[in-house]
Amino acid sequence: MRRNVRLWIESVIVSAFLIVMFYIWQIVQGYMITKKMISSAVAPSVNTTVDLPSEVVFVYTNQVDWAVLLGCFLLLAVVYYGVRMVFNRTGK
Repeated sequence: MRRNVRLWIESVIVSAFLIVMFYIWQIVQGYMITKKMISSAVAPSVNTTVDLPSEVVFVYTNQVDWAVLLGCFLLLAVVYYGVRMVFNRTGK
C-alpha cells in the first residue's frame, strides 16, 4: 500500500476543520438559546415589581476530555484518508 503524504496532510486539515466547526456550532447554539431565553422570575411578573437576587452563581462546568477529542480527530482523519484513497483508485 502506497502512502500519500499530501493526502495525510489534507486529512489532518479536514479533521481539524470539522472539529473546530463543531465547537463553533455549539457556541452559536448556546448564544441563540441564551438570547431567546426569558427568565422564569421575570416572565409572569411583567407588570409587578419583584426583587431579583443580586448574586448569580454559575455551577455548570464542562471539562474537555482530551482523549476523546484526540480519538475523534484520529478517527476522522483515518476515515477521510480511506475514502479519498478509494475515490482516487476508482477515478484512475
